[in-house]
Amino acid sequence: MINDLMLYVGETWFIALLASMGAIVLLAPLFIYLRKTRDVRRMKRAIKKYSQASEKKAVLSDGIDGYIFVDYLILMRDRILAMKVMKKQGYVFGGENINEWTCVENNKTEKFKNPLEEVKFFAEQIKHDFGYDAVEAYVLFDGKSIFPKGVPLGVLQIETFGEKLGMLNETCDSEAVSEVNKQHQEVWLQLLNRVKEDKGQLQLVLTP
Repeated sequence: MINDLMLYVGETWFIALLASMGAIVLLAPLFIYLRKTRDVRRMKRAIKKYSQASEKKAVLSDGIDGYIFVDYLILMRDRILAMKVMKKQGYVFGGENINEWTCVENNKTEKFKNPLEEVKFFAEQIKHDFGYDAVEAYVLFDGKSIFPKGVPLGVLQIETFGEKLGMLNETCDSEAVSEVNKQHQEVWLQLLNRVKEDKGQLQLVLTP
């Protein structure tokens, strides 16, 4: 009887072990996916919570013979944000007026163009084309980017992104917002229509 009990316990333990291993195997891809997309989900939650509207993958003609791009246009209560999203792992060194930035990870150095320049150009294009000055340019870095020498002006970090959007809403003048809200909305709708048109034109250019 003791042998039968030990055999039963052993079989039960073995089945439980197999079930646990099976659950780990099945859930592992989900855990990996959630970890990889954590920053993206945090960003989307913040945009949804604090903005009035947003547009992904925005395109504008530069007025000459090319196109300029940003990852997000975000409509806030009293301004429009043009935002580029960057993924850099390691220590990032750069400044608002420095043309070339550096990312260092595990003694490997990567040089890249100042990302603020492109998004600022996009914001200036909006101001020029629509005669609307309440446009700001930002670059959002993910959680794997560290700025040991300080965060450059115009750079946002995912850890404080929601807080920054909330602060922008808090600092706006409610009375002023109500006065310019109509123009604000009109510019946003015109901008979206323009983005849609320029996306279509770009598609025609890229189509063989």
